Amino acid sequence: MRPLNTMEPLHALAVEVAQPRLDKDDLMRIEILISLCAGLVTVNQESRIIRLVHYTTQEYFEQTKHCWFPDAEAEITILCNPLI
Repeated sequence: MRPLNTMEPLHALAVEVAQPRLDKDDLMRIEILISLCAGLVTVNQESRIIRLVHYTTQEYFEQTKHCWFPDAEAEITILCNPLI
């Protein structure tokens, strides 16, 4: 759990299950991602860190993640290591 730079969520969203390599053509532009997040995220232009706009949004996701994403850590592990 650390701040994400702008490339990390773009790579995460470009991952396709059962594909051995990342296809760089699947990467979207950061401006599109920010637009799709409907004002919930912002990018620090100096550090290139993407974050939620308001701390209450972070608190909400932390309190409800078990409802929205109950197996998130396991799913990320499997996607990042196809040998599991």
